[in-house]
Amino acid sequence: MFKFSGRRTARTELRFCPGYPGGMKYRNQSWSEGKEGVKEGFGLKHFKYLSYVLRHKWFVFVECCKHGIAWRGIIHDASKFLPSEWFPYVENFYGEFGYKYNSPAKWTMPICCKVKSDFDLAWLHHQKRNKHHWQWWILQNDTDGLTIIDMPLKYRKEMLADWIGAGIAITGKRDIKEWYFKNKEKIQIHPNTRAWIEQQLFGHEL
Repeated sequence: MFKFSGRRTARTELRFCPGYPGGMKYRNQSWSEGKEGVKEGFGLKHFKYLSYVLRHKWFVFVECCKHGIAWRGIIHDASKFLPSEWFPYVENFYGEFGYKYNSPAKWTMPICCKVKSDFDLAWLHHQKRNKHHWQWWILQNDTDGLTIIDMPLKYRKEMLADWIGAGIAITGKRDIKEWYFKNKEKIQIHPNTRAWIEQQLFGHEL
């Protein structure tokens, strides 16, 4: 009978690698044989994502406290812990076939397409569950295009805290002015909301 030993071995194997010329290559790899090794590999990506989410939530909480909305900081991004968001996010950001390990040219592979489509749906769920995302305030009308609704002040503050918190968690920098300049035209927000955001970032409207 086959017995799981948990013994670590190293060997050279032919491994399927998305996007690599020919789709296959040899590489030296060390892994744990048996159930424990599999569990460890599966759990690591979840641990990495949990570490990022908690770090991000902490930085957002600190920024929310500065704006007098501590409760918004406590409940910020709570929906990310729902299975419909958690698992697609883990696979997209830390899974073998997620965007971190694959160029856009590799998304034609069925498994990569599945990871991306699952994440797109999870990202849509997240936007529509959380009012600090500007996408929540866009109404797609049946006949006359989009209506962009002004965001209440507490959600403007949480959105700004979210941007800053993400900047610190990802780059270690609190200043998001450069990021805002690059993405300003993509961010569809009400003129009143935009004026408030730019006043906070630059001290005046751009």
